[in-house]
Amino acid sequence: MSTPAIDGRRVHVLLVSLIILVALIVNQSAVHWRADTADSHLFAYYGWCVAHRAVPYVDIWDNKPPGIFWVNAVGTTLCGPGTCADVAVGAVGLAVALVAFAGIVRTAYHRALTVLCVAFGAVLLTQVYFHCGANRTETWAVACEAMAMVAYLRWQRAGGIWWLLCAGIAAGAAPCFKQSGVAASVAITMHLLGTQILHAVRRGAWWKPWLAWIVGGLTVPLVALLVLAAQGAASDAYFACVQFNRIYFEADHSSWVQVERALREYLPKLRSLGGVLLLTGFALVLMLVAYVRGRQRGVRGRAGPLLFLLWGALGFCAALVSPGRLAYHLMPVLTPVALLALYPLHYLVARHGLVRALTARPAILVVVLVYVSFWTSPLLQQMAEVRRCWSHKSAWYACDPSISTDAQGLAAYIRGSVSSDGRVYIWGWNPAEYRACERLPASRHATLEKLVTLGEHAAFLLERVHDDLRSMPAEVIVLDPMTAQQWLDSPSTEFEQWVSEHYTLRVEGIYGLLVRADVATSVGG
Repeated sequence: MSTPAIDGRRVHVLLVSLIILVALIVNQSAVHWRADTADSHLFAYYGWCVAHRAVPYVDIWDNKPPGIFWVNAVGTTLCGPGTCADVAVGAVGLAVALVAFAGIVRTAYHRALTVLCVAFGAVLLTQVYFHCGANRTETWAVACEAMAMVAYLRWQRAGGIWWLLCAGIAAGAAPCFKQSGVAASVAITMHLLGTQILHAVRRGAWWKPWLAWIVGGLTVPLVALLVLAAQGAASDAYFACVQFNRIYFEADHSSWVQVERALREYLPKLRSLGGVLLLTGFALVLMLVAYVRGRQRGVRGRAGPLLFLLWGALGFCAALVSPGRLAYHLMPVLTPVALLALYPLHYLVARHGLVRALTARPAILVVVLVYVSFWTSPLLQQMAEVRRCWSHKSAWYACDPSISTDAQGLAAYIRGSVSSDGRVYIWGWNPAEYRACERLPASRHATLEKLVTLGEHAAFLLERVHDDLRSMPAEVIVLDPMTAQQWLDSPSTEFEQWVSEHYTLRVEGIYGLLVRADVATSVGG
């Protein structure tokens, strides 16, 4: 009786799926419990507000594009307002990025390397240190850019104008999550233009790829614009997402020319990727060698490596210009860096495949071991970050709330005291408390961190908060007890005088609650 043949393709799919699943479980069990999750709480809270019919930029305000609010609104609607929604939003975005990464390496590199490349890539694309998989704009921008790249490579390899249309749709979706999420689309545009120029595309055919690419790229932004316009938020969205960000340049938090300052701040964050970056440099040398040999033999090389180089360079330039220079700003660069670092493996086995190459040249095994060693540092960093996050939970698999006990107590008090349609205002930068309270903010500028960051350049935000609170007074204003008492006893501004006339003070733990006088009895004042 003959033994059934093993389907190698199914085995590859199974192994790749297993790697992605394990990477997702490890990442999602940790990344939402980092110490610095305030931005994630803000996006989740704004998603909750949108799910309760708040209009982005009119009822809630941030300088991020609307995609992250809408995604969180869907997550909150499906999973409720708790941590499970964070996990759902982060897991879906990261899963899309990992599946697209697998598709890229299968299309651009030798198929026998797919499992190995996905294993190496999963180490980088799930880095908790860089907030990969968190409820952040970058997570979804990375997913969209990766989808755009795999669709474009499929079009390059197999044709089919629908692939290019899909690439445009995914590329157009990326800046709807993060304004700087254009590295992949610019790289693809440059490559498409260069390909047509160098290979003399027939006159009657040159416009068809551009039509598919442009139509696809405009689809998602136009739909988003139409939705915002229908809600009366188009002009407010333009100010928040475009005009406001110019203030970062005025305040010298961003710069087109002073990149050396950003480099100094980013280099320590890249230390764990030293070995991977060394492989990336080696890949550039091999790309040059492959290009020269291809020219000599009249052979056209694959599109992938050059695209990855353009993608990574443009993404890193965007990170250099971005304000803050925090670790998660480098998240969009990790995908092209991983793909470039894997090119030397493809270069070694492109002709024969991994098994035949190892049989013909056993020394290649040494190269594979070197690869493993270069990936050791990011792997160790990953496990250290994961263990640190797990230490904050009752169990590694638990979905405990990732906010402090004091904040949970404040939230319970407000939920029990403020009517469901009542509004609150929490002074300063406290998105976790807002989220736990499950009440709409009394001002669309619910947080004031940009005032702290940009100083007088953003002073108009405080004026808007004052105006909002006077026109639609919050039932409770939360701030520190000392400041609250000072406002009531010796007001120094017109707004503080207004507060002293309309609010009374109640202290709950570390918080001072300014309770509106006409509802003080109902909230235990």
